[in-house]
Amino acid sequence: MRRLDHLEPLIPAAFGAAVLGYMLPWLTGIGAALSFHAYDLAEWITLMPASNAETPPLLTAFLLRLPLLCAGVISAVFSLHWHGNGGARALFTSVWLALAAANLPPFEFLSYPDNPNYRQQAVMAGLTITIGGVVMLPVVRRTIRIEWISAAAASIGTAAALFGLARGYTILSDYGLDIRGGIGGISCAVGFVLCALVHLSHSRKAG
Repeated sequence: MRRLDHLEPLIPAAFGAAVLGYMLPWLTGIGAALSFHAYDLAEWITLMPASNAETPPLLTAFLLRLPLLCAGVISAVFSLHWHGNGGARALFTSVWLALAAANLPPFEFLSYPDNPNYRQQAVMAGLTITIGGVVMLPVVRRTIRIEWISAAAASIGTAAALFGLARGYTILSDYGLDIRGGIGGISCAVGFVLCALVHLSHSRKAG
């Protein structure tokens, strides 16, 4: 397995910026009660009738949750670069599992399995586990450069963050809420862009 060598110091910074950006406020308004990070924003959006009128339904919530899935895939890829460093590999593996768990629906899903919001969350969590697990398979690592997988996930995460932020802003504004953009969405997108650049740069040098 190739390592990132001189690019390794950029990995925690880029990945950390994406994950931290996800948790920082994406939209803010007057008062702390109107400060939403991506996860809360997705939940609020699902409570609004406009969310179910989207095509497909809950599209904005999906876009706001997709960066977590992408970050989970990236963390699974990162864990492979430290095959000789058990501590670092265990850290990124734990992050992958934690990000999958973050997308899990509440326990009420067991009582309301037909709830589309809960089903979306369950699917996102399942995909995070499945894709990350597939990436770690030896046959996949021998067939595809995992740097490309990480760069693709980061690119998707960037687009999802920007489009999710824009759609969330539009929906909340249509309900007359006085809101403005926060630092979280842009920080998340920038972090994903840096992740993509690191892995694409490494892929070119290794190829």
